[in-house]
Amino acid sequence: MRKGIYKSSDGKWYISTKIKVNGDYHTCTIRGFNSKKEADDNYDYEIDKWKRSHHFYTNENLFEATLQEFYEYRAKQLRADSLKKTKSQFNTYWCIIFKNQPLTTIFNVNRLKIIYNDIVKNKDFNDRKKSNLVKSFLEYSHFCYLTKRISNEMYEDIRIIYQRIKVSKIVQNEKRVVPQNEMEKFFNAIDHTNKDYVMFKLFTYTGTRISEFLGLCVDCFDRTNNKIKIKRQLLTNGKLTDTLKTSNSYREIPLNDEIANLTSVYIDNNNLKQGRLFKLSHTDFKRKLKHYEREANIPLYSSHEIGRHTKCYQMAMKCETISDVVYCAKTMGHSVNIYLSTYCSHLDNSIAKKFL
Repeated sequence: MRKGIYKSSDGKWYISTKIKVNGDYHTCTIRGFNSKKEADDNYDYEIDKWKRSHHFYTNENLFEATLQEFYEYRAKQLRADSLKKTKSQFNTYWCIIFKNQPLTTIFNVNRLKIIYNDIVKNKDFNDRKKSNLVKSFLEYSHFCYLTKRISNEMYEDIRIIYQRIKVSKIVQNEKRVVPQNEMEKFFNAIDHTNKDYVMFKLFTYTGTRISEFLGLCVDCFDRTNNKIKIKRQLLTNGKLTDTLKTSNSYREIPLNDEIANLTSVYIDNNNLKQGRLFKLSHTDFKRKLKHYEREANIPLYSSHEIGRHTKCYQMAMKCETISDVVYCAKTMGHSVNIYLSTYCSHLDNSIAKKFL
């Protein structure tokens, strides 16, 4: 590419050069500079802007390159945790579909229709997941439109095709309880000699929040009294902290002989003296959960549903007096009122009605 800067008859300066794109030469003319220095300083930026405005897709416009620019753009608008969720949507879906592809291939109307229909019909995704995937792609498309990578017409077509999937608050807050037969299938799908078996046994038995469970350390296990002490949590950024969700979250959970023995043997076999019991991130833990759920051929339950939510309901079913409710609420790290209204109100004897 030859760098050409010229002065026009009206005293203004302009850029005029030929650019080779995909084997073809195109004349690029950009006017309106007050001085030669101004044109020279802005030369690369204006040429790049001209390419985008004329939709000349080069190797620089591969999906991965534009995605990094998109993350930088979104980082100025979002908190770190929100940006992490956006990246998760791309890493688990869009990056797999669009890997190493130019934008001309990605922004094809017919292909985008097929992808959208696949998302809508995908039985492995709940409505919230579908909604988040659509939202993330619309945000990416908007960025490509703002940076002149796609035309206004293309962006409008995408907005028409990718209708936001609305999720009602009732559906958003609805959580499922895992039936006993499906829980048995889940554990049968795991090799009993694998440490994952111990991990999920302890997780489902204690009913802890995922952050509390991943924050369990060797010193949290009381071998003498067969108890697990909840006193730390692992944040999504990988930081271990002593600050828990609420004051009720600091508690001790009694273990039966089977779970206590499994935990004890696991610690001894792995020669754990200190540090975390299970050195996984939130993402790795959830990935393992989905893997074994698929192996067991059961619905894809969330970590909260298969662990905490199911355990709380199982304990609530055994409550007959307010003393039982107080004990369960304390063990699960809830206030009594929250435990009554959330987990006891569905029971036939409805102990909640007597005390709420």
